[in-house]
Amino acid sequence: MDKSFPPGAEPESPVIKPVTAIIALGSNLGDREGLLLQALRLLDEHASIQVQHVSGIYETDPVGFTEQPAFLNMAAAVAVSLPPLELLRQMLAVEGRLGRVREQRWGPRTIDLDLIYYEGVEMDTEELTLPHPRMLERAFVLVPMRDVVADTEVAPSFRESVESAAAEAQRYGKEGITLWNTINWRSGSAHSGS
Repeated sequence: MDKSFPPGAEPESPVIKPVTAIIALGSNLGDREGLLLQALRLLDEHASIQVQHVSGIYETDPVGFTEQPAFLNMAAAVAVSLPPLELLRQMLAVEGRLGRVREQRWGPRTIDLDLIYYEGVEMDTEELTLPHPRMLERAFVLVPMRDVVADTEVAPSFRESVESAAAEAQRYGKEGITLWNTINWRSGSAHSGS
């Protein structure tokens, strides 16, 4: 059977049943909160991605390269009917639309989207590792992620790991994490916590 396609045509992705994925979002340049919200809207506009739950927005100290502005970080649980690598590519496209330039590892950025968890998938490729290999080490990921796993169907062992690691990170004051704002995602309203 010939599986070739006409020039410029690619096979369509198979339709898959929606699963839960968790995305960490961060920004420390420009209108940080506005960029986080724009990223959520752009993700949610995609036909195969539905933002279901969002965390509070937390301000955190930079990690790695510390001579840069503080970050705003949050997490979102999404229902997605794209395979993990296609979801990652959509996230990278959103970063590009919002002006992300990759000049320095752990450097300043308008927006950063990391795929942290994808239901039922463990993988380790050059392009993507799931679950994210450093998620349990970073308060700026853990604390917002704890907010979303509380309202999201995930494996109980995953929820317990996140809750335990987040509590420990907050107990020891890792990365100077403080609640910045909360949002009501579906109504689009926000009330300031700062």
